[in-house]
Amino acid sequence: MPGIGIVRPNTAPGISPFGPEHSRANFDAHTDAYINIDAFPPPAAFTFGDAPVYDDHLRTFGYKDWDAALLKRIPLPERINLTFEAEFFNLLNTTNFGAPASNIDSAAFGRITSINGNSRNGQMSLTLSF
Repeated sequence: MPGIGIVRPNTAPGISPFGPEHSRANFDAHTDAYINIDAFPPPAAFTFGDAPVYDDHLRTFGYKDWDAALLKRIPLPERINLTFEAEFFNLLNTTNFGAPASNIDSAAFGRITSINGNSRNGQMSLTLSF
């Protein structure tokens, strides 16, 4: 039903809405579908599906990000201080997956095709105060 917006699918009772791997530890975005396509069959022609607009059981993995900072002040003679600072963002380089494609008409339905956040990066600075 192109032209009227996104088509809502039906729900198949008794079938898990999650794909086979819905834990962060074993999930591979290249091969695994996060949403089980068989749990959401397309509706009959010219009808609306019975799936809710928002299903609170289907949630993404969440966001994990470890940031850290180190600071070392080194006193020097004559009231001079040397300060070393290092900051690291996403220190453990955790991949944060985006939301799965939710359009039933899309070939990517149920698959996660994006990531959120950035990869690990850091910055260091040296400050001389007098």
